[in-house]
Amino acid sequence: MPIPKKPVKLCRAGGRVFEVYRKYDALVEHEVDVYPDFEAKPEYTAEGRPFRTAADTGCPHGRPQSPQGAPPGGYEAYGDCGGCIYFHREAPYAIIGVCGCEAMRRAPGSGAKDDENAQDQMEGNPHAQEK
Repeated sequence: MPIPKKPVKLCRAGGRVFEVYRKYDALVEHEVDVYPDFEAKPEYTAEGRPFRTAADTGCPHGRPQSPQGAPPGGYEAYGDCGGCIYFHREAPYAIIGVCGCEAMRRAPGSGAKDDENAQDQMEGNPHAQEK
């Protein structure tokens, strides 16, 4: 089943609007939400901070919010962005957020396409990422 053209919801983070679609997943035998894959195709705020989903994993700079500390084997092995102190959400339980870790930040203006998309989003164009 192809991904529908019409989004089922919009997620706001870092001055941007991201469209979320649904598709059928044969493994779980029902439809699931399809969020942007920021690990495969990174996107950044105008300030150079990376967008992430709460489920993104493998960051060497992650620090757990939990008072128990990192999971066995280290945070980078098992921790996800949703449990990291650097992950900033615009709404409680939002799936998409912005990484506030300085080590993950890039210089503003170092990626013209991402910065142009961020500027378009701030100007109210919800389809800017489709360029």
